[in-house]
This record gives sequence, C-alpha cells and structure tokens, in this order.
Amino acid sequence: MVMERLDGEDLAALIERLGRLPVDEGVGLVLQACRAVRVAHQEGIVHRDIKPGNLFLANVRGRSMLKVVDFGISKALTRSANEDGPASSITQVGSMLGSPRYMAPEQMVDARNVDARSDIWALACTAYRMVTGVPPFDGSSIPEICSAVLTARPVSADRVYPGVPPGLGQVLARGMAKSRGDRFPDIDAFMAAL
Repeated sequence: MVMERLDGEDLAALIERLGRLPVDEGVGLVLQACRAVRVAHQEGIVHRDIKPGNLFLANVRGRSMLKVVDFGISKALTRSANEDGPASSITQVGSMLGSPRYMAPEQMVDARNVDARSDIWALACTAYRMVTGVPPFDGSSIPEICSAVLTARPVSADRVYPGVPPGLGQVLARGMAKSRGDRFPDIDAFMAAL
C-alpha cells in the first residue's frame, strides 16, 4: 500500500498545544474539512470518525492545507452492481466504531445506521472543541461520554467561551441536534451556515 507522506500535525495535537484556536481560524479549518467531506458524500461515503485527530494540517509546498485522513471505518451508502444485500459496510452487528466524543447518537446506537448528517454532527463537535477548548460531550469513562452524547444538551459554545459569536453557537448547536432531522440536511447547508 502506498500512501501520501504528510508533513505537519493533526488538529488534536494543535489544540493540545494551544488550548483553543481563534474563532476565525477554527471555522476556516472546519470549512476546509467540510469541502473534503463533501467530496466523500458526493461519492456516497460517510467517514464515521471525524475528529481533531483525523484532520491533518499538512505543509504542502509552503502552504497549510487541511486533509481529512483515516477512512478506515467509513461506510459506503450505495450498493455495488453485484451486491444483493444492504449497503456495503465493514460494520458488524453490536460493534461500536468511532470516537465517542465525536460520534452521533444514531451511530452509537447502531454504527450501520448513519448518513451524511452523522458526519455533520462530528464536524460540529470538532468545531466546538476547536473554538471553546473543551469537547461538547465529556465524561471520565466511555459509558459516561456515551450517556452525555445520547441525553445531554451541550452548553452553547458562546457561553463556554465568550469570544465565540452567538450565531456560531447556534450553528454548532443545530449541527449537534440529537435528531438527524433537526440537523442541517447536508454538508452544503452546514457550510453556508458556518
């Protein structure tokens, strides 16, 4: 297997080093991620593990470019011509794939039951983490984090960090709505709101 060699750091390392990012920089990076994820969605692929550690800020010919990496647990939403069963996926019944702090509620319940709005959830959680310095859902154990994702409503980003505009807090809250039907219908709508 041959893969692109990337020089730089992932956003998890950047956030760890800086604590939080300026709002305009954080939103700009999320918009870059959205453009990459949009291409995957257009091809019928849901990433299912978007998080700061899978967003890599690469140095490309002297410029910074955000790359979405690790499509290892992605899901194809369409069937191939010679497949008779449900949409292709590596997911097994009862398995939990993804990172709980950034995993949409429907993905926690059934990792096969995802669509593009699950990635929007993860992008909204990532943006929240970048601009506030804290994850929207947290706990001291995986069950506590899962419980928070499934039942808790995060504090609005503008209340966590006063430098976040209230409008951005509203956009992120909609991106993290528990019901998929209450989220943005697609990545383009999320990008327009950002």
